[in-house]
Amino acid sequence: LKRVLPAAQNVDIEFNKPIDNLLSQVETLSDIATSFSSFAKMPMPKSERLNLVEVLKKSVRLFNEDKMEIQANIPRQPVWVMGDDQLLGRIFNNLILNASQAIPNERDGKLEVELVLTHNKARITFSDNGVGIPEEISEKIFIPKFSTKAEGSGIGLAIAKRGVEHAGGSIWFESVPDEGTTFFLEFPLTD
Repeated sequence: LKRVLPAAQNVDIEFNKPIDNLLSQVETLSDIATSFSSFAKMPMPKSERLNLVEVLKKSVRLFNEDKMEIQANIPRQPVWVMGDDQLLGRIFNNLILNASQAIPNERDGKLEVELVLTHNKARITFSDNGVGIPEEISEKIFIPKFSTKAEGSGIGLAIAKRGVEHAGGSIWFESVPDEGTTFFLEFPLTD
């Protein structure tokens, strides 16, 4: 029994490696399936008066300890728009996370988040110094299921587009390969 036991332990370790890999892949596929399901069954977003400053600051605070430096230029006074605060919070979180993932390991990550008022609109910009978005795929960025990341479900920016447009706003981006990307979100102000 003493001779068999150490060998059995080694066999157990060798068997566990592929099983762990398989479980990890199943978990990734499950996450992707859940994302698609959530997107398909996404409830109608609420349309309530909300303070954009508060929602944006909450997202910036959440990621402030991440691998990149976040410079935020957000006014102190409230900026009122109509929308779904939880959905907009998820959209802001996703844009910050995308920026973080776009920064190569050898580069010090920087993200500038700014909220400015222009005329009768609020404009939020997320400017990163990541790898940028190649021109040949720029038209596909907001299409559901399209992703540039191996683990990505391609749902985040599709949800962002749907959520921003539901709030009466618009979303677009500008990108320079290997220099970075800026996402713009614009919302009509409300009293």
